[in-house]
Parts: sequence; C-alpha cells; structure tokens
Amino acid sequence: MRFVVEERELAELLHMLPPASWDPTRSSLGRGALISLVTPDSRECGPGAMFVAISGTRLEGASYIASALCAGAACVVAENEHPEVQDVPVVVVANCREFLSLVSQAIFDFPARRMKMIGITGTSGKTSTAYLIRRLLQGLDIASVMIGTTGYVMPDGEFFPPDALPATTPEAFALNWYLDHAVRQGAQVAVLEVSSFALAFGRVHGMRFDCGVFTNFSQDHMGYHGTMEAYLAAKLRLFTSLDEGSVAVLNADDPSFAAFRDAAGCSRVMTFSLEREADLRGDHVVSTMGRTTFQVLARDGATFDVELSIGPAFQASNCLAAIGSVHALEPTRDLSKAVQSLAHRLYIPGRYERIDCGQPFEVVVDYAHTPEEFSALFGAVRLTVQGDLLAVFGSVGADDREKRPIMARLAEEACRWSFVTVEDPRHEDASIAVHDIEKGFTTDHFTVIEDRRQAIRSAVAAARPGDMVLVLGRGHETVMYYEHEDIVFDDREEVRLALRDQGYVGSTDGLWPQERQR
Repeated sequence: MRFVVEERELAELLHMLPPASWDPTRSSLGRGALISLVTPDSRECGPGAMFVAISGTRLEGASYIASALCAGAACVVAENEHPEVQDVPVVVVANCREFLSLVSQAIFDFPARRMKMIGITGTSGKTSTAYLIRRLLQGLDIASVMIGTTGYVMPDGEFFPPDALPATTPEAFALNWYLDHAVRQGAQVAVLEVSSFALAFGRVHGMRFDCGVFTNFSQDHMGYHGTMEAYLAAKLRLFTSLDEGSVAVLNADDPSFAAFRDAAGCSRVMTFSLEREADLRGDHVVSTMGRTTFQVLARDGATFDVELSIGPAFQASNCLAAIGSVHALEPTRDLSKAVQSLAHRLYIPGRYERIDCGQPFEVVVDYAHTPEEFSALFGAVRLTVQGDLLAVFGSVGADDREKRPIMARLAEEACRWSFVTVEDPRHEDASIAVHDIEKGFTTDHFTVIEDRRQAIRSAVAAARPGDMVLVLGRGHETVMYYEHEDIVFDDREEVRLALRDQGYVGSTDGLWPQERQR
C-alpha cells in the first residue's frame, strides 16, 4: 500500500527523537532532506525515502544502500559511517531497528501519545481478545482502532487488509500511519496485537502502552526464534516496557505467568483465571452451538454473568482478558452494558468459524496451528460433538519442524480420521511438512492429500451426521504462499464449495463476503 504522507524536514525529525538514538558526530547531514517515507526495503525507495539499512536474515542491510540510492532515496540510516555516500545525508545510529520505530512515530507526530494504547501478546488468543475488547469499547461508546492478524479496522469501520505475508503487527512506518489515520477519525483507544516478531524487530520500540495483555505462552515460531527462551524473551519485552502508570493484565493459569508478572516490574498487575483465585475469575463455563456462558467473580466481591456469541469454551479466558483490559483503561465506568453487548453476534474471521449450509454435521474453520492450540480445541469441542471429529491440517513451511509430529499425535488421539495436507509451504518443499507430520502417527487413521482443496472435499464427504470437520491452520487467510507464486485460497470458501458439491446449498451462516471482511 502506498501511504500519502506530508514531507518533513530531516533536521526537524531528528530534533524530535531522543538524543541517544542517533550520533550527530558521526552523521553527515549535508544540506538536509525532505522525508515522506521511512523504509528498510530498498525496493520501496524513491524520492523522499529514508532508507534504514537493517540487516536481514541473509544479507547486511548496508549491501542495499546502492540500490536505495539508485531508486532515489533522500537519506540513508546505518549503524556505521558510509563515506562513499556523498550526495544524500547519512544518519549514523546505535540500533537501526529501534531508530526505525522512533522516526516512524516522529514523522506522524507520535500518534500513540494521542490515544490510550492496549497491547496484546501471547501465542494464542490475541485476535479474539482484540475483537472482544473492541466490542466492549463500542458498548461504552469509545471509538477505537484495531490492528492485528486479520487486518486493520478504523473507528468508522474502514478496513485495511493485512500485509501480503501474514503480519500481525505491521512494520513501524505503516503501523504509525494506521494509528495516525485512526486518530484523525477520532480514535480514543488503539487495540494492538503485538507479535513476538514485532517485539524482536523493535516495531513498537519507544511506544508507550497504557495496558499490556498476556494471553498465554506455548511453542511456536521456532523457525525464527530458535529456542523457547528467545521466544519468551521477545514476548516479555512488551511488559518490561510498561511504566508505573500502566497496567499488566496477565493470565494466571499459564505456566509462564511468573515470568510475565516479574517483567511487569513497577506497573500494576491485574490477573485473570479459569482455575484459581484472581482479580477476575471465570466459573461455570459452558459452551455449545457456538455460544459460551460463564460467571465472572471479581476479587472485590462483585459477580456478573457473561454470554458470548462465540465459542468454544476457552474463549472465556480471552473474554476475561478483554474485560480486565477495558476496566484497566476505564476503572470508573460501569461495564455491565458493555458486557451485555458480547451476547450480540460477533464475527471473528477464521476463529472457530462455523460454516453452516444446512448439512447434518458441523464444519469449523480455525486458525489453530500449534500443539497447544490443537489440544485446547480438540478438548473443548469433544464435549459438544455427538459424533466423531475429522481434522484437515498441515504445517506452514520453514517453521518449527518439531511441532509437526506432536500435532499428528494429538489429532490421532482426538479424531476418527485426519487428512494431512499442505499449508503455506513458502520457501520449503511442500512435501517436507507432510512427511514430518506423518511420522507422528502410530496408526493408519489418516490420509495424505497434498492438494488442500481436495483434502477439504474428502473430509466433508467423509463426515457423518453428528460429526464435526475441523479445517485447521489458516483460518482467515485468503492466500497460500509458495516459493515462486502466491495462490488465492480461502478455507472457508473451499468448505462452502465442498458442501455444495454434497448437495448442501443453504447459507444459514448468513455471512456474505463483505460482512466477513469487516
């Protein structure tokens, strides 16, 4: 997406930044420059671009300086001097990633300072929690912007699709453009999913959060982080950045709770739980036919009932996180009316999305793609399904290979049959993930069908009355990523087509494409 931005003087931008963020004694500013874009991608450069030479996973960022200059870049940012660059300013910084975040905030006059900020992190549940927070804020007539995995929603409902590759938290320049755009529309609160990638890459460095929310922590993204310790350290950065005026809303049920509590430091901690005493405890959780009810017991003695228009049961935990975060921002407001609004239809794309075309069995499309998510989902739905479970799943390419056989074992234990298929191979041979998954099965209760469309159709055809077909891994995503091409592919639409081929042509889920996009 091309962002229209008013030009800013380079000297003005540098003056707005913390003095330690750049080194004037090593920088060569020359005659200055007008800046209208900040980017670490030389391919995006043109007149007015500030190129930030961030090193990637394969090459040093400085190796792209020549390309950026050839494209017309007006300024270069690097961690070392570059005397060979004579015609444009060179700003020398201590950390390119951190500088990228800071200068991106400055060019838009620090939009995060003009709103209350809620940052949500965790392996699972970020998107559902964000949607629940937004619904609660709507119930309080508080305008908000929501930025996360499924897209970016402005206060007036304007929708921007996510970046081409799945990007929970946009790159710093884009992120601040969306925040500034939201402020101009009257946003009072920003609800931001903050991924481990965003934290590791410094995309929110220097951005103050009024509330940090921790949903849960489990194995994921080992292909990038390498170790669970590094993955955890990235997640903790959101909470170490909180100040004494901020609130950390933490899941007391998670084994990593203590690490997040300690990371929160001097900020106020609010806990939520489905299993133990907490500031907000959920009790008597019941979920059936895509709706969930439970009771909230507050530490101050208050109790109230909650009805959610979404399932399964573990959404109660996400709801507690949402209630806690909104209360943290608005401690004097009565949330009862806002909580009542959660019973009204809430559509969260690709999160336990039930596809109903009049068939005598259930079909659910869900984003679950880790062992813990498989375990939670299978455990939650097993209690609500009269028949058997059938699962369609694969594993994204170039990611954690150790989780693949574990997912197979979990599916084997919970399901009558599994259909193992391809899921976003990216730079990896599509068959590698399939073979890794196969190794986890101890029986022959699975079929390998690399063609994902055919795998979905086979699962739907195999379903019997009372069964549930779970199409897992991609959720809301509409593009399949291969090394040399991207293919339009939406699991939800493929399920509808498969059901139609079986003679089920109703559309009782009632969600037309434009509503699903919102």
